[in-house]
Amino acid sequence: MVEFSKIIKKVRRDGSESFREGTEPSRPRQEPAPPSVPKTRRSETRSGPRREPLRPESPRREPPPEESVPIFEEEESRKTETSSRSVKPFFSQHRAGRISRPSIPQEAAPGDDTEAAPLRQPQKIRRATADLPEETRRSLPMSEALVLYDRMMELSRYFLDKDLEPEQADVRPLTSLVGEVAGLVSSGDERLIELAVTYLLKDGDSYLPQHSVNATILSLAIGQGVGYGAEKMVELGLAAFLHDIGMTAYKDTTNVSRPLTPREFEKVKEHVEVGQKMLQEINPALSEAVLSAQYEIHERMDGTGYPTGRRSIHEYAKIIALADSFESMIHPRPFRSRYSITDVYKRIFATKQRYDPAFIKALIDRLGFFPNGSFIQLNTKEVGRVMAQNRRSPLRPVVQILFDEGGQHLYDDDIKDVNLMKYPTLHIVKCFLEETVPREDADGA
Repeated sequence: MVEFSKIIKKVRRDGSESFREGTEPSRPRQEPAPPSVPKTRRSETRSGPRREPLRPESPRREPPPEESVPIFEEEESRKTETSSRSVKPFFSQHRAGRISRPSIPQEAAPGDDTEAAPLRQPQKIRRATADLPEETRRSLPMSEALVLYDRMMELSRYFLDKDLEPEQADVRPLTSLVGEVAGLVSSGDERLIELAVTYLLKDGDSYLPQHSVNATILSLAIGQGVGYGAEKMVELGLAAFLHDIGMTAYKDTTNVSRPLTPREFEKVKEHVEVGQKMLQEINPALSEAVLSAQYEIHERMDGTGYPTGRRSIHEYAKIIALADSFESMIHPRPFRSRYSITDVYKRIFATKQRYDPAFIKALIDRLGFFPNGSFIQLNTKEVGRVMAQNRRSPLRPVVQILFDEGGQHLYDDDIKDVNLMKYPTLHIVKCFLEETVPREDADGA
């Protein structure tokens, strides 16, 4: 079997340009055999009597909405139960006719499971769009999401410029942009969240601005998950976007390619006071909620945070604290590689007394345990990419299978989205964002 990491490196290398264009890399289709040469089914070339095709598996009923957190133990139990059963690779079953192609009803009311003849789709890659959640089908095209993300990066660089004069800064363009992003996240758009998790700008000057952009998107996702309205979403977004504005005075210290010494870390903690002073000078004036959140996002509910060690924290600060820590761990820093997504959640659960459990649940509900855009390997050794989440079962997303069990890239016509909720014998064994090797502790600066 081809190593999982080698497959992903090849996908990253081949798709680096196509990702910017909002397209997926694909393997060219070979020319079909001449008409005079009859096609032979794979199953007919094997010796012995031909077996009857198995019947398609019945769709699995979704579990109740309430699901305990953490649920790694439940998934391990599920794997143990299914490991004794023989599981054929999904792609091989499809080619052998053992699993029928998911059908798309011509006319069906919401929640209607009645099967009908599939529609003809003009796309080069036919997807099981009936399996995708409604929110994902409304998502921005990747090209438009990247344009919006770049606009956020431009403003982030402006507010994190060390030469910024706070009294001359104008937050009105930022308020307008945050409102636009908040509206998209509230409507269920997943593209910006995917970029916040998987998109990485390599140049050294982008580390701090991109952290602020990503923390803003993730904070808004949590806010939407707990039912925030438009006004609170904008306030939360502003607080998250500006929460590290005081770090501009400490860029040289934080960009070193080694962990900070205790003395350096104590010095960097002063960015909270510096940022508070800068926000108070910005015109027009920011709300008291934004100022409080900026001052308290490094505090923790168990009293282990800074600058004061307080336990009573503004709710915006609780959300941004979780988003800040999550973002710090899933992305590389100058002194360490990124953590695997599994290790990130394990670390959050291990220190759950620091965070509000309602916000942890909202983060998982929105991102899942395997975020959109991440690469996964199934227990059948097939490799794919996560395309959408099943909100009631964050361990069983919709995945697009790109490589078969032998590591071969599938042809365009064979690439398909598979809803793991419908196939209980399939489960994810590995998840890959870009790099792993988690070593140093990372709980946000």
